[in-house]
Amino acid sequence: MHKAFLTIAMAVALVAVAGCGSDDDNGSEETQATLTKVEFIERGDAICKKAEERSEPEAEDFAEENGFDLEKATDEELEEAIAAVLVPALNQQAEEIDALGAPEGDEGQIDAIVVALEEGTAEVEDDPGLVLEGEPLKEASQLARDYGFEACGEE
Repeated sequence: MHKAFLTIAMAVALVAVAGCGSDDDNGSEETQATLTKVEFIERGDAICKKAEERSEPEAEDFAEENGFDLEKATDEELEEAIAAVLVPALNQQAEEIDALGAPEGDEGQIDAIVVALEEGTAEVEDDPGLVLEGEPLKEASQLARDYGFEACGEE
């Protein structure tokens, strides 16, 4: 079952591309809209790394609070962790990238990443078991890699 937990952590890392903003972004929309592609990717990759670092402890805390061990969890327990930890994180990430503002001329590409992330998140929300069966966020990850992200969209 530990492999299944790693799938949860990887899913968070893969879609963290949507978290290209950060909690300490104090810039205005005008400032955010002027990000270059390089700056946008740097912010996104930094957020992906942070999301990966946070995902395991958050899932472990959830498991402890709900009386199970992630490494010995049943599929049902893992699905509960996915629904409680991964889905809200994905929704937040989609909001953050949308709020960040795409680099000039890249709006279509960034919109495609956000839409793919939102659609993948909706699928996971409807059926958390999809994360255990495969990669429901494959399209968002591929689009992120195609855009130039390194840490975001890794498989």
